[in-house]
Amino acid sequence: MLRPTRERQTGQILVLFVIALVAMFSMLGLLLDGGHALAIRRQYQDAGDAAALSAANGLVQSGASSGCSATAGPPVGSPRASVIAAARAAVHASLPNVPDANIVVTCATGNFTVQVDITGRSPGYFGGVVGMNGFAIGTTSQAINGSTGGIKYSVVELDPYNAAWPNGYTGCPSVLFSGSNTVIFDGAIQVDSACPAGSGGALSSNGNSANIQVNNGATISLVGGYTPGALTISPTPLTGQPYVKDPLAWLPAVAYSGITAIPGTTTIASSQTTLSGGSTLL
Repeated sequence: MLRPTRERQTGQILVLFVIALVAMFSMLGLLLDGGHALAIRRQYQDAGDAAALSAANGLVQSGASSGCSATAGPPVGSPRASVIAAARAAVHASLPNVPDANIVVTCATGNFTVQVDITGRSPGYFGGVVGMNGFAIGTTSQAINGSTGGIKYSVVELDPYNAAWPNGYTGCPSVLFSGSNTVIFDGAIQVDSACPAGSGGALSSNGNSANIQVNNGATISLVGGYTPGALTISPTPLTGQPYVKDPLAWLPAVAYSGITAIPGTTTIASSQTTLSGGSTLL
């Protein structure tokens, strides 16, 4: 009597186990090696942030050695040796094994921003079983010495130009630097006067004892012309620039009428504080 036989397949469990084992090692390598790479990247980021701050903190705002690069641009040139040295020293303080070749220092737009890029590779442990020998790591950090641009202008002189107005009110010049003062602007200067240079210009100077500093790569923009005096203003004001509207034009007009003080007792409202002319207007 013939008995029915069944085909028997041997070795399948072993093959499936090997495939599952490879998948398990792959996931384990991704989990552990990936987590280690993220931890190292955090160290790189912290070191890069500290390096950018250290280098930017040493930037000089004015003079021949001002800025991140000797070439202010645009485009901005290569960073000064002192900037590179400060950034690399800060990185090595926390990551002494990172080679200088992996620390790239550049000057961002404006010449007062330092950028530090750090690259490296994390070590591989379990991932090496499936050919994953660590992960490439790269971080970028920037730091600026000065204003971040939250306030675009330091000064906006809204005085327009009108040749028909009385002398001293024509807007020629609307801005005058005089005396021996030191004036430092961390933002741009805008002068809305359209007075031509032949009539005194929108901006002028009297004497050469003043010290005018414009930081953070800001500019001096004039709607009208520029009449340079003995004082050298750097950067040179830009003429023929667009008009900037009054940012407070939407507010209601302020009442400025008052009363003329005469002998006797007069009650004065606290909101009226205008003084003018030979008589006193309050």
